[in-house]
Amino acid sequence: MSTATSGTGANTGSTTTVLNGRILAPNALTAGYAARAFNIFYPSNSVANSYNFGTQSGHSARIYSAYWGSTVVGVTLRCVLGRMSGGVPVPSTLAVRGYGWEWSFASRTLSIIAHDGTTLTTTAVTFNPVASLCYEITAMSNGAGTISLFVDGTLLGTSSGGPTTNTSVSNMWWQTEIQNLVTAGSQIDYYIQNPKVFTTNG
Repeated sequence: MSTATSGTGANTGSTTTVLNGRILAPNALTAGYAARAFNIFYPSNSVANSYNFGTQSGHSARIYSAYWGSTVVGVTLRCVLGRMSGGVPVPSTLAVRGYGWEWSFASRTLSIIAHDGTTLTTTAVTFNPVASLCYEITAMSNGAGTISLFVDGTLLGTSSGGPTTNTSVSNMWWQTEIQNLVTAGSQIDYYIQNPKVFTTNG
């Protein structure tokens, strides 16, 4: 997995492996981010240099944080599929064709995020995580615009507005990230385990 950091104190963990790793946000006085990501390149088996969002797909990771129970101003945690870049994409609100989820430590809200290439759709779901527990969070696309979000195998909700078409691919990424959007109320960290992407791409 590749890494990117910005901001004093941000860290992706020197002992991180593909299957387990710690990600530390910038310190509480600094805006910035920390991210880990992997590149899925050109997955289509029918159209060269493309990814077909019109088929079923999904991505998943186990997420642990001692801060799940905390309200912290200015910090957002995301997992997304669809950003494209020559290097690890800069963490930000999803603005390209793709989908995933984000957790706001400020409002303690888990949301499905779906972008069809034109419009971002954000749909909040009910999730009340407990500090220091680990949750398997899975986002799935049916290929027709519906994104479903599961935690530990339980469906929390669905959203419209997901991508549905073939897109030209130049280094597509799955990415997990933590971002201080403004000066944060505290320095936050979390751990990821077993990140994966699955697709019936055509």
